Amino acid sequence: MGLAPVENLKGFASSRPPIVIFMVCLGLFAFVLLSLAFYVQSNELQNPNVAEDWNMFLDSFADLEFCVQGNSSEASPYLTTDKTTAHPGLSARDVRSSPAPPPDETSAPATDSISNHSVSMLVTFYPTRDFLLIPHNMTHLTTTIFGRELGLKGVAGDEVINVSMEIANDWNRTQCSGLHGRCKPIKVFTCVYFQAPAHVFPDSKIPPQCSALNDTMPGMEYNAVMRAHNPGTYTTFYCKAQPFIKVKYNLDPTLTVWLSLHDRSVINLHLLHTSYFLFVMVLTLLCYATIRGRPLKSKNTQTGNAQESLLSEA
Repeated sequence: MGLAPVENLKGFASSRPPIVIFMVCLGLFAFVLLSLAFYVQSNELQNPNVAEDWNMFLDSFADLEFCVQGNSSEASPYLTTDKTTAHPGLSARDVRSSPAPPPDETSAPATDSISNHSVSMLVTFYPTRDFLLIPHNMTHLTTTIFGRELGLKGVAGDEVINVSMEIANDWNRTQCSGLHGRCKPIKVFTCVYFQAPAHVFPDSKIPPQCSALNDTMPGMEYNAVMRAHNPGTYTTFYCKAQPFIKVKYNLDPTLTVWLSLHDRSVINLHLLHTSYFLFVMVLTLLCYATIRGRPLKSKNTQTGNAQESLLSEA
């Protein structure tokens, strides 16, 4: 009598494989949901409702490469020396060439203020022999990029972001031993300055402001213009025989917007309830299989088998 439930389970499993597979899938799904519930309870989770925080903004900026195109006093399509700029965050060229968008609900307010932010980042400078021959100790680099180059959408993607940085290095004493005019890269931590309308920057926690460089290295200054290039998107532009810069940013966990404890508790509760419901379904099917066992053959089937046996004997 004690082996009857086990025999019933074996008979049920051999006679109804689809239901057995369904039970196994329900059990695995319930186990996965239960594991997710414990993970949510014991770990911090990024808030999916925040489209972009400062970590995403700066990480997108670090994906760009910058080609140093020459002295800023020279004519360049990427920099203007016009002092009558209509908008302090945009160049005169951009103001003249960009028509004002029609007012709608997604447009930024016309009185949006200009924000300035500075972040300490690791800059890797790849100089050339010609660049090292220029007598200077302090290099001022400026460029302008569009918000869409950082993955911004809508009105923010059409805005212009002014970027500048300063690199202090005794360039004239740097030895160049590279081939084809390239020299050994120089890595230095420096302040990267951003200037744009306020709605371009994330609304989350702002990174610590970077302190300006001290004038500890007197000497000649060199002001240069850069051009931004995303190597993962565009393949037509290449900085031939010119210095270029790569920026590295280490993600700061304190800048990430995490789910609140209440939100995590709600998610954990939903996952637990769903997993418990699935486990109850599995146990219900298991009890049914224990009681039901192998299906009995019908009387018609037994009569047909008896007739077939009589005919075979005759």
